[in-house]
Amino acid sequence: MDKKAEKKDYEISFVVKDQGGENSVSDILSQLEASVIYKSPVSEVYLSYPIKKNKHGYFGYFHFSAFPEAADKLGAALNLSQSVLRFLIVTPPVGVVEKFHGQRPENRVSSRSKSAEVVSAPPKSGMLTNEALEEKLEEILK
Repeated sequence: MDKKAEKKDYEISFVVKDQGGENSVSDILSQLEASVIYKSPVSEVYLSYPIKKNKHGYFGYFHFSAFPEAADKLGAALNLSQSVLRFLIVTPPVGVVEKFHGQRPENRVSSRSKSAEVVSAPPKSGMLTNEALEEKLEEILK
């Protein structure tokens, strides 16, 4: 079986001590042979409570593809890193990763058929539909 087909998409969000801390996350990803799909800009955040005696940090996230074993090893390596305060590794929703691969929304497969019509819920008693409201407004303005 081809190893390339076994790679899965992941998202890691992290808070690091300083702006250079994102490089340590990136280095660990490259050591684990993960390919970075998207790299967000890192922004300074003030923490609600101190984490490891830090009152602020730098938040960022990466979308990457890697083998499932590499994702487990990534968590262990980040726990040992001095510059990483917190991190979370998740599998992102399907449309999010496709967006960063450059696939246009009209090329994606939709779960809803194009011929399906959106049916609004019937109005509750005493409430007017938009059409009825428009008619009433036209009567008032005459």
